[in-house]
Amino acid sequence: MTQTLLRLSLLTLIGLISLTVLSIGYQPVRAAEPGLVTNPRSVQFVGVTRIQDILRILAKGAKWLLALVWAIAVIMIIHAGLIWMTAGGDEDALNRAKDKLTQALVGAAIALLAAGLVYIIQQLLSY
Repeated sequence: MTQTLLRLSLLTLIGLISLTVLSIGYQPVRAAEPGLVTNPRSVQFVGVTRIQDILRILAKGAKWLLALVWAIAVIMIIHAGLIWMTAGGDEDALNRAKDKLTQALVGAAIALLAAGLVYIIQQLLSY
């Protein structure tokens, strides 16, 4: 029973991480517009030249980290629910499930507050 639960948790983790990576990395493709450079050798890399570029990179990193934290929180909540459902009257397993659920909800709340803080800092810096 424990191995089945572990396999189910692992498959859930892999699925959620895959969905997170695919949804964050998705960018729609634009059709070529007249006047756009179509030769990639003629495009020059400019690099990071302004503070807005650095803030944009940091904001993207914060979004990735937030998505990872949310994925972990969801996995912990699912795992706690599975432990709770399979406790079968065992008080120790029930207490472990309650503790894990509490930890996951506290982690999700902290991640939500961190996302709000990032948004406030971006607005204060006029990003």
